[in-house]
Amino acid sequence: MRFISAVGIMLILMSNQALGTQREIPILSSSAKSWYKDGVNPDQFKPSNVHDKDYGTFYSVKDGDAEGNFLKLYFSDKYVVNSVDITNDLGTCCSNRFKNTAAFVYLRGESGQDTEVKYCGKITDTSKGDNDPTNHDAQTYTIDCGGAVGNMIKIEDQDSGNLGHGISEVKVFGTGYSSVPLSSYILSDPYKFQITNHEPSNMMFMRN
Repeated sequence: MRFISAVGIMLILMSNQALGTQREIPILSSSAKSWYKDGVNPDQFKPSNVHDKDYGTFYSVKDGDAEGNFLKLYFSDKYVVNSVDITNDLGTCCSNRFKNTAAFVYLRGESGQDTEVKYCGKITDTSKGDNDPTNHDAQTYTIDCGGAVGNMIKIEDQDSGNLGHGISEVKVFGTGYSSVPLSSYILSDPYKFQITNHEPSNMMFMRN
């Protein structure tokens, strides 16, 4: 049994409220199976461009290397993932190359082993993006991940063609994750407390 005071319960409530707030999940680092390496500047189209907050840079896959290529985005901790926004390389055509780009939520263990948690879905209609290739809203496609818990996003090109695509930015949205919900705590003795001037006193709770 674990006992917790009323102050502890209040702190858990405040923490859970903060954890439940929808926000952009920070991407700590990234890796990819391959990317287009320019002979002059091989890092010009590197994977980390998708989370540098700059729509003027992009990660690019070389034509011929697209099928089965993947991009992995790592978080610092577990998060509840609600959705993934993928933005095409701005200022270009070719949003149709995003077709069949899929997103997954993964858990990476301490040993480095990746376990798939959920297949979120894939981009099936890219027609809207061709209207204005300079507008990042028009070029952004959202994939719903339905609240899956993980610490990594995998983006995979499942198109059978060999034309590479360019990704300007990826944004992941969700909430914090707690492995100890408030519901796991119960009042040890519902009669052992009193309230004076609306201040809880002598309240003790215990955890199963």
